[in-house]
Amino acid sequence: MKRLTGWLFAFCAMALAIQPHAVQAQETYPNQAIRFVVPFPPGGGADTLARIAGEAAGKQLGQQFIIENQPGAGGNLAAIVVKDAAPDGYTLLQGNVAHTIGMSLYDDPGYEIQQDFVPIIRLGSSAFILAVGPNVQVKTLQEFVELARSKPGELTYGSSGNGGPSHLAMEMLKSTAGIDVRHIPYKGAAPVLTDLLGGRIDAAFLTLPAAIPQIEAGAIKGLAVTSAQRSMLAANFPTVAESGYPGYEAVTWFGLMAPKGTPAEIIGKLHKVFQGVISDPVIRQGLLDRGFDVVDNTAEEFAAFVSSETKKWAVTVEQSHAKAD
Repeated sequence: MKRLTGWLFAFCAMALAIQPHAVQAQETYPNQAIRFVVPFPPGGGADTLARIAGEAAGKQLGQQFIIENQPGAGGNLAAIVVKDAAPDGYTLLQGNVAHTIGMSLYDDPGYEIQQDFVPIIRLGSSAFILAVGPNVQVKTLQEFVELARSKPGELTYGSSGNGGPSHLAMEMLKSTAGIDVRHIPYKGAAPVLTDLLGGRIDAAFLTLPAAIPQIEAGAIKGLAVTSAQRSMLAANFPTVAESGYPGYEAVTWFGLMAPKGTPAEIIGKLHKVFQGVISDPVIRQGLLDRGFDVVDNTAEEFAAFVSSETKKWAVTVEQSHAKAD
């Protein structure tokens, strides 16, 4: 009995000795700079979002967020870098829609977005707008659908590349509305807009910052936005869902993710800080001006969103037989 009592005393003493160290580790995070791995080159919208959010979060945490651009393979390279990093909160991923598409687009992307990462918070979403060129005589989405049905396979649409969000957004509409519109893939969004303005293609899903000035100038016509609710950047345009296709949603989105195994305390601390960042009115307006709608969300809500996106895009990839470039 004395031996057992002595063992229990020693165990309890050891537990009490360890606990302060665990609490101290939680309280001192972060004590060094944090890598924020972005799957896109510098200068684009995703990179800008990461830098705005990272700088603001770094000020609150007292440590710098170092943006590390790792473009390539549809976001796969960046995901693999973070998946293989230590789960200590010092290497984070800018997860995005391409990572959920990639689960069905690639035979072996090198990671599993739901198994290898812990979603922390969705930072912003950006809708597309379906726009038609100057020679297409329609004013609404329904008129476009009726025109496409009357000319199966004759109308064309451009996208920034096979398997990308702007490609699959139209493929989802084609499946939902039962229309046949021919795909013309480009290498990037800029030549798509150029050829739409010149009437060399009939339609395209464009980002709002690129499309709105041309729509306001009367060079092209906007028909409907792809977000579930109307975008604050294009409030006068109905959604595709409003226009007769309930449940339709196809947006690019960007969020913060950590490698699997990252302590819950660190996930919670990062969520709290970044939630404060995207709730700041000045930052929120700055992101809106750059085409990003911001919605407050919990880590659990973001995880559920990633799951639903993965399932949704898998259906569209299968139906369209999309292949990555």
